[in-house]
Amino acid sequence: MTGAERPRTSLRLVLFNSSTLFAAQISTRLLSLVLVVAMGHWLGSEEVGRYSFAMTVFVLLDVLGDFGLRPLLMREITREPERAAWYFSRALALKIVIVLVSTAATSLALWGAPIPAETRMLALLFLAALLPNIALATVKSVFLAMERMHIEAVAVVCQQASFALGGLAMLALGGPLELLAGWFFVTLAGAAAAVYGALRGSLRGAPARGPWRKLLSDLRGLLVQAAPFAVTGLFAILYFKVDIVMLELLRGEEEVGLYSMGYRFIEALTFVSISLMSALYPLYSRLHGKSMSTELAMLHETVAVGMAVVAVPLTLGTMALGPSVIGWLLPPSFAESGVILCLLAPALGLLTFNSVLVTLVNACDRASRVTRATAISFLFNVAANAIAIPIWGMYGAAVSTVASEGLILLLLEKDAREQVGYRLPVAALLRGPAAGGVAAVAAFAMAARWLEWGTEMAAVVGASTFLAWLGLAGVIGSGKLRDFRSVLRSG
Repeated sequence: MTGAERPRTSLRLVLFNSSTLFAAQISTRLLSLVLVVAMGHWLGSEEVGRYSFAMTVFVLLDVLGDFGLRPLLMREITREPERAAWYFSRALALKIVIVLVSTAATSLALWGAPIPAETRMLALLFLAALLPNIALATVKSVFLAMERMHIEAVAVVCQQASFALGGLAMLALGGPLELLAGWFFVTLAGAAAAVYGALRGSLRGAPARGPWRKLLSDLRGLLVQAAPFAVTGLFAILYFKVDIVMLELLRGEEEVGLYSMGYRFIEALTFVSISLMSALYPLYSRLHGKSMSTELAMLHETVAVGMAVVAVPLTLGTMALGPSVIGWLLPPSFAESGVILCLLAPALGLLTFNSVLVTLVNACDRASRVTRATAISFLFNVAANAIAIPIWGMYGAAVSTVASEGLILLLLEKDAREQVGYRLPVAALLRGPAAGGVAAVAAFAMAARWLEWGTEMAAVVGASTFLAWLGLAGVIGSGKLRDFRSVLRSG
């Protein structure tokens, strides 16, 4: 397929794309989780804290280096596929400049930061992998816009599998975390080279070069276009990672390790919303571009209810089974991570709805509204952590995260209603997933207390009750599938 071609969206294509991303997300998050769990067994909570801090710095710089170009590329290439090569070449050049400047500035800041020398050096070693990572991310953005999401899935799984399996071997042989950072660079560079080779065939004959003045003008224009996405992404990653940084500075590496372990499980469970919304974003963008407001409203309601069907059992299941899962996988020294996992569980449902609203608002060219909501929630999160961490430590950080996610939901729903004209289908959510969740909790409590069944068996009873309620309430059925298919045909 050439860069000028765009496949017609169908139910089969959406299912194929979302299922491949779904499988990739499951695989990569499980691999990442296995690596961190093994690290906890072999190295202890302090080394997990060092690794988590170094990766936090890497992710912060990665988001800054991306500068919001990932969603911009997906949106614009979806609408103008014949310009895919132009966007790719300019976006990659802009990212390289930003990464070089930001890495130099961050390196200087790390040398003056009040952190242990070993932790500082580990963070600097991970930063070396930024260049191959942003190259890989740029190529993946183009393939996502072309709705060839299986290529991203294969690349991500291969890279993460190589990193995790190689890392496990290094840790088992007693290798230091610094060696793991070097292996991280090698796997990213290999994945970037492989997917770029696949992209070159899709963008044959594309203009990648031009006069310097024209190139600089193009980069300035792209910088302006991407700025709202960049600010949103920066605030979002600061919002998600500020608790780790503040815990490191106020409490030390041991609490960072315990908190990060619980947080890792939450991150691993967000694969559902990420996979589905990544697959649907091009469709959202095209429907808005064609001014098909009725179809977009129908799609928004169907997706919101469908995501709630997934989010409710995930949230309740994490609260019920979280401590047991931590106990099965980790040594007793990580028992407090189970409490953290329970406290963070409500953030799963909130993150799911927020992903739906972010996709809608961005597709409707209102990225500045997402920026505003994320910035306000970030400032709230910093203030809440500044109060809660000195008093309650990592438990305060967990509660602050959940409260901040709730604030984002309120702000985005308000913006979607006022600026875009769509709202979450509250009535459908209350009579369907929300009511089913209440019924599931009641069934779980009855099975666990009065029937004296174990937690796992009671969870099965609760899940069965939830699914039965969805069928009785008409949330799942052939009618919903027909509506969804008609929207896909129109897009």
